[in-house]
Amino acid sequence: MNNKRVLWIECAKGIGILSFILGHTVLSIGPDYDKMIRGIIFSFHMPLFFILSAAVVRTSRNEAEFLKKAERSFQHLILPALYIYVLRLLIYIIPNIKSIEWDKFLAEKINILVYSSGSPVNMSDITIPAFGMMWFFVVLFFARTLFDYICLKTKTTTIIVLMCVFCTIIGVVISSIQWLPFSLDIVLAIMVFLCFGFFLKKYDVRKNNILLACIAFIIWVTSFLFTYFKYNDYMELSARRYPIFPICYITAIAGTMFVICFCSLISDYEIINATLNYIGKNSLYLFCVHAMDYLY
Repeated sequence: MNNKRVLWIECAKGIGILSFILGHTVLSIGPDYDKMIRGIIFSFHMPLFFILSAAVVRTSRNEAEFLKKAERSFQHLILPALYIYVLRLLIYIIPNIKSIEWDKFLAEKINILVYSSGSPVNMSDITIPAFGMMWFFVVLFFARTLFDYICLKTKTTTIIVLMCVFCTIIGVVISSIQWLPFSLDIVLAIMVFLCFGFFLKKYDVRKNNILLACIAFIIWVTSFLFTYFKYNDYMELSARRYPIFPICYITAIAGTMFVICFCSLISDYEIINATLNYIGKNSLYLFCVHAMDYLY
């Protein structure tokens, strides 16, 4: 991809992280508006990040490169998640150190780490609290590593697509039965998004971007409204909600394409584009800050 397309992707990441923060701060508007706005945002904002992550990453050419990429990805994704998790624990422990029942406390925190779920996990007679927003880092690490391995072992485009579709179906089915450790059911469920992002980088969105933006917008809004008003629900990956699968996936991909095309259209507006690009380039930092700000 040339430099201009990368800038558009950073711009889209900027819109994505702002949408992500907004999705967690609309509660003050009221219950009806809250759910509607959250639904619109959640229908695409996390899939957007997964799609874009695959659009800017080159797959490994051999085993050595695969291992090196996995190690670097671990450092960039898993370690920050662990740092924030430990920091949040310390913030809780320091003022409550005398009242903590350490056996139960440590067991619970280890379970939280093992499941790394964005929502509480129900395990027969116990409920494991959520890992919080950092579930995204864990899922992105495992999903990107799995996709890289699939591409390394399978050079045929058709087979890659079929394997990703199969993984997604299996992930959605498993999510309806039992949530897996390290949110591996979500890892499988998002493989289609990574596959779409991988092939997206071969397409120049500058061609017919106005037409493509209009088509994507119509598909996004129509499919979302159909799902929302018929089932009063919307996709939320951390909670494993996939209403009317696979329509919710079509909604997510269409919403992402609209954002990308929109970013290509505003590329001539330097102030807006530069601002969103700056936010996009620092989106992971903003994500980490947002993972902590609720404490204060």
